[in-house]
Amino acid sequence: MADVALFLTPLLFLLVFYLVKSTISDGFLFSAPLIFYQLIFSTFIGVLLVYLSFLEPIRLESISDDTKETVFVFVFYSVMIILIGYCLFIKFFSINSALLRYDINVDEIKSLIRVGIFFIGFYTLFKFVLNYSVSPLVSLIKGDFVNAALLRAAIQKRELSVDLAYIGKIAYLFCFYLPIASLYTYLGTKNKVFIKYFIISLIISVPNLMFDIQKAPMLILVMGFFFAYIQFYRASVSMIFKLSLLMLFLILFYGFFMGKEGGLNEVVISIMDRLLVGQNQGMYYFYQYYPPSLQGVFSDLPFSELLGVREPKPDELILPYIYKDLTNLVNSNTFFIGEAWAFFSWEGVFIVPWIVVLILSFYLYFFRFLIIKNHYIWWPASLVFFATIPINQSLQFILYQKYFFYFLFFLIIPIIFIKKGKLS
Repeated sequence: MADVALFLTPLLFLLVFYLVKSTISDGFLFSAPLIFYQLIFSTFIGVLLVYLSFLEPIRLESISDDTKETVFVFVFYSVMIILIGYCLFIKFFSINSALLRYDINVDEIKSLIRVGIFFIGFYTLFKFVLNYSVSPLVSLIKGDFVNAALLRAAIQKRELSVDLAYIGKIAYLFCFYLPIASLYTYLGTKNKVFIKYFIISLIISVPNLMFDIQKAPMLILVMGFFFAYIQFYRASVSMIFKLSLLMLFLILFYGFFMGKEGGLNEVVISIMDRLLVGQNQGMYYFYQYYPPSLQGVFSDLPFSELLGVREPKPDELILPYIYKDLTNLVNSNTFFIGEAWAFFSWEGVFIVPWIVVLILSFYLYFFRFLIIKNHYIWWPASLVFFATIPINQSLQFILYQKYFFYFLFFLIIPIIFIKKGKLS
């Protein structure tokens, strides 16, 4: 099976190249972060390199070659199913230029961004003043790397609360939305006021996104700016090269800032290991050590704690097999096909990708509907959704629609309320 998957890998990359063209020409560029970053870069390429022994990370030193082969085959299978599903959907439901209006009155988006900037500015200031002493970012700036790591783990484990209930979730998503929406609207209208909004929103959003010193938010922002640009302009080789240098600089800066030991080579190896293998790590240990079980299958069901069905999940239970010291750990990331095995065994591996592609198709159709209404408002929101959907972190968030409802209640509905308030 692995030989067949390896033989068909060029076909997978042909599908990727086809989607590069299709997402741009057929109006689905907002979904590109899911396809090209989450599915291909941080999942499939890492699995492929590990299987071919081009990468031999220490974090997988106890994993057998048979398990690496199994992971490669089933990741290939699931990614191929999703790519084919995407191609078919885009073929039948394109968003051509005739469906989009570029003469939209931008007063609505101006008012939305102004309200958002006021809200995020006030909330970020409030958050830092109230939680200055327990901010991982502040500890990091002071050079206290150990305390920064401990505080970050405490926040992730929910042992330390630094956000207002519900309001903090709205603020977090608006921190992505505002800079991307400001840049996108400027590129589409050439109205210089949106450059001012872009700069202000970036200045007030970055501290909030970096509060717990996670690198992913900054990468998402940079990707968002890139895809917003090529929605209106053809990306040149020079621009792609400069963007790659910028992302490399951000990643290296983060590595040195986080106190990685060793020289430049060690920092680069450590970061590439985290980007290419870290997102799949739990999956290898599931296949090798974890006996499939329904334990935790309802843990990410909406209101699971209130319903009394919250219990440890596979990505938590697998930790003792991976690490000796669990002090700063919450879980081990895994592509959704890893949890499909952990919950449903082989049957889940074969069936779940088909369910996932149907769900993703629904998301595409839903955001297509919004974008046709007003693309200046909803295209950036759609991009944020597809850049942050946790397909390589939690299967349950997709199966139970938990992330979709999260996004609906904490970004889409607030945007609608702000719009209605300004119109009335």
